Amino acid sequence: MSSCTSLEVLHLQGNALTLVPAFFSSLTKIRELNLSYNKITDLPDLQPLLNLQLLNLSQNCLSTNLQLPPNVKTLHLSKNQFTCFPSIKNVAQLEYLDISKNKMTALPVELLELQNLIELY
Repeated sequence: MSSCTSLEVLHLQGNALTLVPAFFSSLTKIRELNLSYNKITDLPDLQPLLNLQLLNLSQNCLSTNLQLPPNVKTLHLSKNQFTCFPSIKNVAQLEYLDISKNKMTALPVELLELQNLIELY
């Protein structure tokens, strides 16, 4: 898959993936990545994916900070294992954020810095 350099949309939801291979960071043209409904516990650094606008990681087993690209506009993180809010301060373009059904007890002030945010769940 690392040779699929023209790939723009990738949907791998509903599998039993436990990890995301590091070569995903080389898919620099990807605009939409759906990895929901898997068993992913950790992600590689996704910051090189500058064209990524939609990232769906809902219904996984994530609990640690994420290294996200700056141009993500839609981010689905619902139904994971986050006990504290994952750092997303570098994602200034974010318009939609779903962090529902995690294990968080508080929301950080960092959310107030997301000036483009339209929807928060």
